[in-house]
Amino acid sequence: MPTFTHNAPLTIAGLALRTSNATAFEDIPRHWGAFFAQQVLAHIPDKISDEVYAVYTGFDRIPQTADDIYRLGYTLVIGAAVSSTAHLPQTLTSTLIPATRRAVFAVEPAQPEQVGAQWQKIWQMQDLQRVFAPDYEHYASDGKISILVSVAA
Repeated sequence: MPTFTHNAPLTIAGLALRTSNATAFEDIPRHWGAFFAQQVLAHIPDKISDEVYAVYTGFDRIPQTADDIYRLGYTLVIGAAVSSTAHLPQTLTSTLIPATRRAVFAVEPAQPEQVGAQWQKIWQMQDLQRVFAPDYEHYASDGKISILVSVAA
């Protein structure tokens, strides 16, 4: 079961990918590979820290049925929290994580390969009142991994 929190707004700068849940299990690992191969974290100016965020934003619609979640299109931005986007290279993008109520799902620390399985569990939760504002994964410097999903207040 999740815990609940209300996050402060964050601006994340990083590498973007447009995908959908239908192809996510192929697209997202390649995107993470590009993030590390291109050493994106080292090229993000004005970072607040080296903690990594994976933000799911720009949803193409709000799913009407449980099956709709598997066809949902969105943009994934993998990067870091920044204090400014003024010096952001053209190869990177930024996105805002708005302040909102969040359901927080813990993933086994230092086990990023478990994130996909946790998302699949979240997708099956019929009683989770998602609002499809940007959702995100937070990879803390101490190895903790959390998935924060926007939910109704």
